[in-house]
Amino acid sequence: MKYDNILPAKFLSRRNRFIAEVEIGGCTETVHVKNTGRCKELLVPGCEVWLTALDSKGRKTKYDLVAVRKSTGSLFNIDSQAPNKVMAEWLAVQGFDSIVPEYTYGDSRIDFFMQRGKEKYLMEVKGCTLEIDGVGYFPDAPTERGVRHIRELIGAKAQGFNAAIAFVIQTEGVTEVRANTAIHAEFGKALDEAIKAGVKVLFFPCRVTPDSLEITEKNRQESIMAKDIGKELHKKVQRFKNWAETNYPEITEDNDNGEWCFCTEFDEMYSAAVDMIKNYPASAADEQIIDDLLYAIARDNEAEVIVGILEDHIDWFSLLCRACLSTEYTNAKWQFAKGLRNYSGDDDLKELIFEFLAVDNEYTERMALQTLASIDPQQAEKYAEEFWDRGKYAEGTYEIEYQRIMALHVLYQIKSDSLEKYLEIAEKSDYQHLKSNAEEIRELLKTT
Repeated sequence: MKYDNILPAKFLSRRNRFIAEVEIGGCTETVHVKNTGRCKELLVPGCEVWLTALDSKGRKTKYDLVAVRKSTGSLFNIDSQAPNKVMAEWLAVQGFDSIVPEYTYGDSRIDFFMQRGKEKYLMEVKGCTLEIDGVGYFPDAPTERGVRHIRELIGAKAQGFNAAIAFVIQTEGVTEVRANTAIHAEFGKALDEAIKAGVKVLFFPCRVTPDSLEITEKNRQESIMAKDIGKELHKKVQRFKNWAETNYPEITEDNDNGEWCFCTEFDEMYSAAVDMIKNYPASAADEQIIDDLLYAIARDNEAEVIVGILEDHIDWFSLLCRACLSTEYTNAKWQFAKGLRNYSGDDDLKELIFEFLAVDNEYTERMALQTLASIDPQQAEKYAEEFWDRGKYAEGTYEIEYQRIMALHVLYQIKSDSLEKYLEIAEKSDYQHLKSNAEEIRELLKTT
């Protein structure tokens, strides 16, 4: 956001929360202070301030005081309306289907309601102008209204909303905001309760000039909190690994068939993984978080619930789908190969299906071929015929039989002219499962 008609002045005194005296060109001028907070460490006699000149019709003052340079040299925007304005600008380019400011929820008006698909969000915005030793603090005066809004967000989170408190930091060089419990202990208590309830706390550092305020970095606190949750996820993954090695030492990535679904250790790992995916963006993930999530997905190969959840979180699906190809998690690979058919993102992720077709795992290849039939029928026909006799798997093995079974079903699905040819070959083969699938397809053809 930018201000028009900005001009410098020297601060003299503050009469009350709303009015100050400044010096402009050797003359004393009464101005409106656009911040009802104390700002004692900022507005000191003699400091440099900036005013914006407005249409004075109907006003008692000609100017609003909107920025100040602290004795340390740092520039602060102190306009209490600015945080909501820059947040509205930021939200407008975040891909939400709808954004409603000043949304009535419960007994309060929450700063923003947003919706993306089925997901609903509530966000309360707080401007931070109090900085001590490089750390931001809020509030700088007691705020019962702020506590009430936090309580409303806790209730909204319990009702299924994605709830967040966003601190817009109105100076440069500060990336963290803490509750100012020395000023308002109840606010700090409410903030702690909100975090425990799953309400996100977000920090938005800004670029500040005398005539502008702009968000420069999003959700640093979200990344910090995600890493804390990531540590918890890693503990749960390690606990599960220890349990699995003790109770099922013979099971490997290649022969895991998902019998974990009924143990406490799996449930805890699963819950931690889902918590990460539902409550934090993929941009907050580090390598350890990615590896732990892929491990949990690989173990969830019986129910495939986590991959199903990812369909509503396409940033996570895209990140993990790409990442799994370079790991040893075979049971994650085939789930992503299968899940690509439902991917709704607008990037080129579906092109990865050709990499899944080339992995060294027969079941993943099969799932990839089935997905390809939905993505690109013409290419699917080509690959189905290659699967029939490409020499990768030896004759007489289950791998070659099941590859041919999938090839038959894909040719049937895409209504290929080649289907009849391969049905005849299958009906004459010695593979019993292949023959029975050919017979099933013959029956289906009679009804279509």
